[in-house]
Amino acid sequence: MDQLLRERLSSYVTYRLPAGGMAIWLRLNPEYMIEDLLLNCSLQIVRVDVEQNAFRFGFASLTQIELNQAVEELEKAFKMIELTKS
Repeated sequence: MDQLLRERLSSYVTYRLPAGGMAIWLRLNPEYMIEDLLLNCSLQIVRVDVEQNAFRFGFASLTQIELNQAVEELEKAFKMIELTKS
């Protein structure tokens, strides 16, 4: 998952790998706002920290294919944000 996030989402988010657990908090880079990401109806974001501009990304139950699809949807959402801001 770390490699996938670095390859596909490093332009949009930062994170620290947890010592354990099955989720990771992704903090959006300053040019992106969590509120804008939440407007994307194809995403199912449940846990949000508005003050940290972050959301919880749970991956425990995802297969590799589902993980790829989730990251792809996030990447698309960030690109849509970019388009609406330009």
